[in-house]
Amino acid sequence: MQLRILLLILLFWPMLCQAQIASHWKHQLWTKWLPALEMGTAEERWQARLAFLTWPEASLPVLRQGMMTSESPENWRFAQVLAQIGDESDIQRMLDAWQSLSSTRQDVWVGSLERLYMRFRQESPQKLLLTRFQFESEEVIDPRSGRADGEIIYKLSNSTAFPRLVQVRINIWRGMADPDWPEQLHWLESGNSVEVSLPVTLLFEPRVPTVRLDLDVMEIGVRETLLHERYEIPVSGRPAPPKSSQRRSLNLPKTDDNEVPKRQSEEAESG
Repeated sequence: MQLRILLLILLFWPMLCQAQIASHWKHQLWTKWLPALEMGTAEERWQARLAFLTWPEASLPVLRQGMMTSESPENWRFAQVLAQIGDESDIQRMLDAWQSLSSTRQDVWVGSLERLYMRFRQESPQKLLLTRFQFESEEVIDPRSGRADGEIIYKLSNSTAFPRLVQVRINIWRGMADPDWPEQLHWLESGNSVEVSLPVTLLFEPRVPTVRLDLDVMEIGVRETLLHERYEIPVSGRPAPPKSSQRRSLNLPKTDDNEVPKRQSEEAESG
């Protein structure tokens, strides 16, 4: 009987030891290394990084929860480490943490997202689609007021076989926006789309005939502009242009302004 107990102990001892080690290590990550990574000295942060990189399987749950629950402006430090050991699902987590917690250091967040994304990115012959880009206003645009309240709306659809991490920039010509908005980052799973509505007040000189919106779409980590799209808003007292249903490929090279055809509303064309 005693021999049988001894054999069972010898058989299960490695698993028991491994479970004890894992439990102890997770406790250390939570109580010691997570606070050190966020708020420690330079040497303590370096040691914490090494601790998290030593055992990724145990570190990932701790890093993910720490990043999502932290209220410190230093939470971008979690993203740096997560970019090295995370998986594809962490891209959306990092975007959510960055946007919901009003995090600082945009350069670090974008760099960490790029590093993580490029580890999993795959080429695809299919294209992304721009299915909507417009300015909508419920009021008539008065050219004498020098302003127009409304929303800038765009919709992107991913028809490729793989997820895509893209960045959207909108520039205004012959006017300016109040408030200004940051660059938009979107994680588009295969077959999914995203529609964004940006409330804005457009400010312009009363004498201009139109205000122009330029939209650029770039894939993070790919150093080229996939799309340059232009949209003209007439400033002549007429209602804002109607909704657009035009579908555009996002695999187009950036086009010189003189070569991009103007998009006009049906009302503008009939005038």
